[in-house]
Amino acid sequence: MFKGHAFVGLDEQFNMLQTLLLQMQERNLLLLDMLEQELTQVEKRYAQAKAFDKEINALEHQVDHVASSILSKFTVLGTELRFILSVFKMAYILECIADNLKNCIKRLSKLKSTVPPELGQAIRAIAQGTQAPLKECLSLMEHFDEVRFQQLVDQKKDVSQLYRQALLVLQQLPASSFSSDDVTELHFIIRNVERISDLISDSAKLGYFIHTGEKYEKPV
Repeated sequence: MFKGHAFVGLDEQFNMLQTLLLQMQERNLLLLDMLEQELTQVEKRYAQAKAFDKEINALEHQVDHVASSILSKFTVLGTELRFILSVFKMAYILECIADNLKNCIKRLSKLKSTVPPELGQAIRAIAQGTQAPLKECLSLMEHFDEVRFQQLVDQKKDVSQLYRQALLVLQQLPASSFSSDDVTELHFIIRNVERISDLISDSAKLGYFIHTGEKYEKPV
């Protein structure tokens, strides 16, 4: 798909867009893994997370530049035009995922108390629930599959349940376990990890738009 154009330069730029998005995705998966490690053993990984986030921001700018260049130099229609328009949104979504992960790691590094194992496990469960969907989210842009699309939209329900369980674990911990500042940070961490599932669901809807030409409407 998106190959065999009369202009070789257009093929190259489509390939570049896909490569840049994959690089953003790969760095987000590394950030997700870093978060899980930090929940297991705090090692102040924020500086490394910040560097990954900076790389992702730079990649987003490159995506915007290449996509804008295609629109200014070539006439693209139909599925290809919808792909280019969706690329801007996908890059933004991947950048938002990176921000959420970076902020989780930053907040973990600020905690004055160690995260209890049961709470760390509950938060890791949310992160793990987003891992496979994050690996799949780009595939629908090029090759749409109705079953996989629905799975990526529905994963939000499973992650929401894990989110509620993590909040319950936090609420059941002894009040003496954390300072009020730590409790606030933990609430933000749990919410930021859960937010990733919303963004993945949004990315799946881009694939639906590219291949159907319609905005996805949730069945009543």
